[in-house]
Amino acid sequence: MKFITTIISIVCTTSLVVAQSTTEAFEKYRGGHLTGTARYNGLSGAFGALGGDLSALSDNPAGAAVFSSSHGAVTLSQGGSRFLTSYDGNSALKTDQANLNLNQIGGVLVFNKNTDTNTLERVVLGFNYALSQDHKSHYRLQGDLNTSIGSYFAEQANGYFPENISRFEGETYRDAYINIGDSSGYGRRGQEAFLGYSSYLISPSEDSDDIYDSELATTSSFQDIEVRQSGSNSKTSLNLATSYSSGWHLGANLNIHASSYQKEMVFYEDNTYANVTYIQDETTSSTGISLGVGALYRTGKNFRFGLSYQTPTWLSVNTEIDQRIITNFTTPIEIDDNQDGVVEDSFSSLTIDPGVYYLYSEYQLRIPSKTMLSAAYVIADKALISGQYTYQNLSNIKYGEGFQGASQLNESIAAYYKPIHDFRLGTEFRAQNWKFRAGTQFTSSPLESRVNSSSLDSGFSLGLGYAWKRYKLDLAYNHYQRTRNFTPFENGSYFPTATIEEKGDLVSLTFNVGF
Repeated sequence: MKFITTIISIVCTTSLVVAQSTTEAFEKYRGGHLTGTARYNGLSGAFGALGGDLSALSDNPAGAAVFSSSHGAVTLSQGGSRFLTSYDGNSALKTDQANLNLNQIGGVLVFNKNTDTNTLERVVLGFNYALSQDHKSHYRLQGDLNTSIGSYFAEQANGYFPENISRFEGETYRDAYINIGDSSGYGRRGQEAFLGYSSYLISPSEDSDDIYDSELATTSSFQDIEVRQSGSNSKTSLNLATSYSSGWHLGANLNIHASSYQKEMVFYEDNTYANVTYIQDETTSSTGISLGVGALYRTGKNFRFGLSYQTPTWLSVNTEIDQRIITNFTTPIEIDDNQDGVVEDSFSSLTIDPGVYYLYSEYQLRIPSKTMLSAAYVIADKALISGQYTYQNLSNIKYGEGFQGASQLNESIAAYYKPIHDFRLGTEFRAQNWKFRAGTQFTSSPLESRVNSSSLDSGFSLGLGYAWKRYKLDLAYNHYQRTRNFTPFENGSYFPTATIEEKGDLVSLTFNVGF
């Protein structure tokens, strides 16, 4: 049975280290493929200048004021993804079939005001819950590398003396692991150094006791990494919007963000010194808020323009880790008494399992703001075409209070990422009670030239809608593909990166009702 230990931060004189890679925040909080209403998905999310859709509230809060009467909607989706990975030249294909999801549920209350003057026409109160990212995935990385996981553990241990990352006499692995993270205040970095040192994967350098060398050969090693992820991100928007007879629509959102993320990573390395299995089970939960403001302007009956801004998202994050190492040595390890050379113990395999789900102290994380520009052209209520552009500077991801080493990681993120540019285009045609939709989306790479491969998103959509009385039924199909980079373990000496190509399909169905 695994035990849970909770950090009492006031015991420590410094914040605890929670090791992260530059890709962690990006993968957990950037957002996934489109997960809105079927009408929104059918136009590939190009709704910033259109409004009148509950999912569009997230893009432009002013869009709620386009509703002329109260409205509610609920959306279900079914989809699946396929992953093709590349890790140092080798590829492996994995398929992940997503479950049925509740994508969206929400509604608006519209309060109309009769007026013929250039004043307020209506006030709208809105609410929308949306699944903004589904983390469920399963993929595998394989390859022959000219490096070793031992380099990672050596870098984690640098700066600590052996007595800092060792068991005391009579101390169990569990107690040592907890004390290194808690009482000593070394956090996750110190705990990982303890795992590597206790597994005889690293040893102090001949030149200095607080500098470490890897025992594992770095000329050639085969690595196999299996990653399973689950959980989701959600965004709940509370909306206030107004419209005026002059053609202006204004709105504001209070957005409440929540995330649950689980990752199981099983790392295996076959090396001439030993074969190593390193297992990490991570659970991350977070809550946060952001604000959104927007404006939408209708000029005549045809042209519409939108502008919106979402503030940075401020998150409080909790992380829980269970990690263990199993090592099988090519040549048995012999332990002597350090005096007359008599061998006291000899073993060919070793398992270091603290048996603890370790809860680290809460830390703060800021995801950068977004700015959106949009325009649409409506043709006599028979057709429309809509475009949207979004700017977000991912180099401004910031780890904050409670995260020791935040400054160094923030500098790496600033060097690793750059602004992204998201383009969306959608169209809709109307034939009596039927509506036919199509759209496309492209997002530029957020990565600087640290690695050869780049990351981008693209996709297209098709949609169909039917209205009768006060009801509407919308159906959408989305195909998306995404190329991204993933770094399983990262520090100054070790950062092999994989390229993951994801292709997927999503079918969404929305039931709408007017009041």
